[in-house]
Amino acid sequence: MSNVIQTESDVMNFLISKAKTNGQPAVRAIVVNRVVKNPERSLQRVIRVALVVTTNNESLVDALIQECLNIDNDIYFVGSDVNLQSDLEVDYLFFEAKIMAKTT
Repeated sequence: MSNVIQTESDVMNFLISKAKTNGQPAVRAIVVNRVVKNPERSLQRVIRVALVVTTNNESLVDALIQECLNIDNDIYFVGSDVNLQSDLEVDYLFFEAKIMAKTT
């Protein structure tokens, strides 16, 4: 996609709403990284978002990958990680997205 106009908030809202429609009632999203790949020639940057969900969520991962493929907003699933600290049953699903960089 060449003219990405989505914001960080748009990406997080999209992922949260799709996770909720696929059975995750207490999902949240956190931006964990921001990169401008070529600041002299681009108004776009790439963000990495961690979607915090419960464990045992293979069907959720499949559904979110399919949802990202069905839209034309350059949001991609890049991997997952499991929280092994204490007794929390939390997974982190990582997505990358192209967004408009700040111009002011």
